[in-house]
Amino acid sequence: MKKIGRRRAVLSRRSAVKAIGAVAIGGLSGLTVFSSSAQTRTKLKMTLPWLPDSAYAYAYVAKNQGFWSKRGLDVEISRGNGALTAAQAIHSGQFDIGLVPIGASLLLASRGLDLLAIGMADYNATMGVAVLDDSPIRAPKDLEGKTIGQTVSSSDAAFFPVFCELTKVDRTKINLVSLDANVRTRTLWERKVDAITGFLNSIYPASVAAGYKTRYFLYNNFGIKLYQDSTTVKSEFFRDNPRICEAFVEGLHEGVLFHVTRPEDTLKIYLQEVKEMSMSATAEDFARIGIAIFIYSVLTEPGVLERGLGYIDNDKVEGMIDLILKYQAPPNAVRPAREKFFRTDFAGRYRLTPSQWKAAQDYSKDVAAVASSSS
Repeated sequence: MKKIGRRRAVLSRRSAVKAIGAVAIGGLSGLTVFSSSAQTRTKLKMTLPWLPDSAYAYAYVAKNQGFWSKRGLDVEISRGNGALTAAQAIHSGQFDIGLVPIGASLLLASRGLDLLAIGMADYNATMGVAVLDDSPIRAPKDLEGKTIGQTVSSSDAAFFPVFCELTKVDRTKINLVSLDANVRTRTLWERKVDAITGFLNSIYPASVAAGYKTRYFLYNNFGIKLYQDSTTVKSEFFRDNPRICEAFVEGLHEGVLFHVTRPEDTLKIYLQEVKEMSMSATAEDFARIGIAIFIYSVLTEPGVLERGLGYIDNDKVEGMIDLILKYQAPPNAVRPAREKFFRTDFAGRYRLTPSQWKAAQDYSKDVAAVASSSS
């Protein structure tokens, strides 16, 4: 590639609009859609880490609302095929830039890949263990003697042993079975397994849409503090294109602010932009939950209210590095230096007001309740 520059489940529409109404930027009517015309813009190829779920709606908002184009960028968004695959594709030059879970980037950085995180977007990995709501499993220890389904290639799988260690669960007493990601959640619904591991933003919306109630042991609630997606590039790309990186992160963070403060408008934009995700009768409710999950994720980092989008807690990042080195990296892995791996040059330029923060909490309260249901 040419180098550049050098319910209490489904959230109802009525309650959603009421929750966010008065504090939405510019009101809930009259969306501005920018034309993709005339002026020459720098083209960027961007990858998501996974399918274009509505938890990534802020990226489509940034494109649809012209937050990138007004900064001179023409961004092409592509779906991903997993966190590690996305990070490797950025490193190889298949993509200029992308959203990559920090855990995956840290793991590859410890193995010598030259990756740089330049803008935190998603603050909570929401990975953990899911059970049906009527399951007798009420505490982590209850997982002993049960069958748990797991997709081994999913980035959450590596942290299940950590969860077991921290909660004193004997893994030798668990029957772990490997499941394809396409059937994993259905296998739980059909009670072929007692529990599954995965991400809230994948399991919960699908379960609600299918009419199943679920509970979760989210790793974040048991001491495994993991940030999720950050804008990621090669260090070389940042060195050669600092202004392009700045424009991309600013546009993305403007999209995040829109997503968090105008979720119903975000829903409309997402369903317009990602048509393949809007073809079923339950698509709107499914997408609305994903949008709320992202909002919940942002709100789990209290420093964002004070310091703005893109803020990171340096101690939390150091703790993530410790986890990756202990449980995932090979014995000879080099510890990535936080200050070289993670830059926050563009943080804090977009902020929520206290009233917007409260409205966002109201909008995502059902997700927050589910996320803490088995903590």
